Amino acid sequence: MIKEQAKPIRAIIVDDSAVARRTISSLLEGDDSVTVIGSAENGREALEQVEALQPDLVLMDVQMPVMDGLDATAELRKSHPDTRVIMVTLYDEPEVRKKCRDNGADGFVAKSRLHRDLPTEIDRIFPESP
Repeated sequence: MIKEQAKPIRAIIVDDSAVARRTISSLLEGDDSVTVIGSAENGREALEQVEALQPDLVLMDVQMPVMDGLDATAELRKSHPDTRVIMVTLYDEPEVRKKCRDNGADGFVAKSRLHRDLPTEIDRIFPESP
């Protein structure tokens, strides 16, 4: 599945749906290369979690109340440029992917293909160390 790292990738999951957060978390549970260290329900909470926990990876929903994932990612880029962001969304359309890239996202996964595509995206963003 996901490549072996010297130490686990520390991730937080950001989604306004508790079901989505649990689904993503359970998908990552079986993989020793990623450790879920926190979660948030909106972009504002995500920024607080990133500041407090200093994750390597944020799995960010696009559409959320209070602050959406696009705005949160743009803010995160300014304060934590080394933290990687994968957008996770129901809206798998070219214009949404472009907005995600424009706001600084490192990757994109449609929720409909989460099980298939998330491990591949994580591998792409965190290539095996030489």
